[in-house]
Amino acid sequence: MSVDKHVIFKNIDGKGFKVAIVVANWNPEICESLEKWCVRGLLDTGVQRDHIVIEHVPGSYELPIAAKQFADSGKYDAVVAIGCLIKGETMHFEYIAEAVSQGIMNVGLETGVPTIFGVLTCLNQEQAAARSQDNEKNSGYSWGKSAVEMAHGMKHW
Repeated sequence: MSVDKHVIFKNIDGKGFKVAIVVANWNPEICESLEKWCVRGLLDTGVQRDHIVIEHVPGSYELPIAAKQFADSGKYDAVVAIGCLIKGETMHFEYIAEAVSQGIMNVGLETGVPTIFGVLTCLNQEQAAARSQDNEKNSGYSWGKSAVEMAHGMKHW
């Protein structure tokens, strides 16, 4: 399955920005790849490696509270919350996806710190794999660049 990216990023300079990445441990093969490519996206904009902090939480449900801690600290210009939810046979997927998306959105709105929704919400494993392949089509890459673009915007708007 191919995933086309239509995001066109501005030529932004991430030098000097500090970014926190919070990663869910659930679906580790997917989340590890998303994390790796998020870091690459940040580095490609000029964010220094020692200005990127990565922490892990048990699952996607825990992402909002961890992201809020980083955003509230005043140390970071942006936060990226990475996870992967794959629909199963029960309503659990819908409840978690809704709570996590609202929680991550609220972190950004309440703190003013750009908080990137880096949670795949997929119907099956194949969709998750297509969005976490080992190349620049990996969604994590776009999330890293989005974090810098939003941090840059917040400094200049």
